[in-house]
Amino acid sequence: MAHQWLDPPAANDLERFSLSFVLMEARGAVAVDRLIETIEAVECGDLQEVGYRLDSLEQAIHDMSKAFAQSIRDVYVDPSRWLELVQPTFAWAAEEDGQVLPGPNGMQMPTMHCLDAALSVPSNSVLAKQTMAARAHMPSPHRRFVALMDETRGLLRRFVEQSGMATLYHRYDGCLVALNKFRIAHRARGARYIDAGRHGLSGRVSTGIGIAWRPEESAEPNPNSATAEKDGSLVEFERLMTERIDETASALISGDGRGDEPTVENTFRFLRPEDRVTLIESAPRRFFSSGEAIIRQGARRQALYVVEDGFVRIEVQTRAGRMLLARLWPGEVFGEISFLSNAEATAWAIADEDTEVRVLDRDHVYAILARSPTFGMQFYQSLAVQLAGRLRSSNALLTDQGSPNC
Repeated sequence: MAHQWLDPPAANDLERFSLSFVLMEARGAVAVDRLIETIEAVECGDLQEVGYRLDSLEQAIHDMSKAFAQSIRDVYVDPSRWLELVQPTFAWAAEEDGQVLPGPNGMQMPTMHCLDAALSVPSNSVLAKQTMAARAHMPSPHRRFVALMDETRGLLRRFVEQSGMATLYHRYDGCLVALNKFRIAHRARGARYIDAGRHGLSGRVSTGIGIAWRPEESAEPNPNSATAEKDGSLVEFERLMTERIDETASALISGDGRGDEPTVENTFRFLRPEDRVTLIESAPRRFFSSGEAIIRQGARRQALYVVEDGFVRIEVQTRAGRMLLARLWPGEVFGEISFLSNAEATAWAIADEDTEVRVLDRDHVYAILARSPTFGMQFYQSLAVQLAGRLRSSNALLTDQGSPNC
């Protein structure tokens, strides 16, 4: 169907984008299966099984989100071409009497509703209410199923909280973090597309949450204009997405929406926003092919790395083989321990696909420090607090290793 009304390369963009929905829905079906298995384990009161199922659920949420994030990267889909030729054919771009019609804001929406319900994510934000209203446009079997999942709200969270086990807290929060990574990636990509629409030939872009951007009637789109600041539609989109992201983070059992995730904001939390920008954007980029080692366990490296594009997996070598510790998304940081201690790396960092990173080596950091003496104190304080938080989490998890299971 994609090739019936668009010629290459626009047809290729449409095909790639359409496939991203198919892949995400297929992996979303797996996530729903894992969710049902987790709830069944809760009903049986099996602590060990619930922990195992939560691990599987986190992996399924990650795979679902990654399928989407990979497919819509700029290297595959040109934002301007997609906005002008592809997006207007989607339901959420339809209008009536100059108003964007309500409707589904993504084919993955039923899956996201199920996850939000089972993980007790509040639904008070503007975006949450809009997506709830869009249920009226789902097929009736979908509506019935999502309504049944709504009845499980609070069940899993109460079970985890009543267990008193830090391991279950950690795994439950891991599912929420994986869900929020999708929303954070969606915010970044959506903002990128809206901004590209400002300079396109059509001069129009709408989003799934009903935000449309148009220039003034007398204005011509001009990519070289001094409009470097964000326009109102872009600000509104980011505000609504941030509100939903914060709402999701509020469901963390730890109660700390910031958590210990290695985002740039968390890792460098005491730096001023402008100092974070200087630190990251002035650092050199380096490209790694899929499967290539960025950091080798046991090697000496004196650099921090920020994932610019692609994905990275962190693994540790054990007697039984390599064990996966974490999966990092764009905007996340790794390499702090060897950077601070000037010691051997404690884990492997592997490019999970073709990946680009920013390299913050000691020379780069010292050059900024020479220009701003206060930068150093805030920089090292940030790293120390970040690692202390992870140590506390690790100690709590170790405490549970001998806990009896029912």
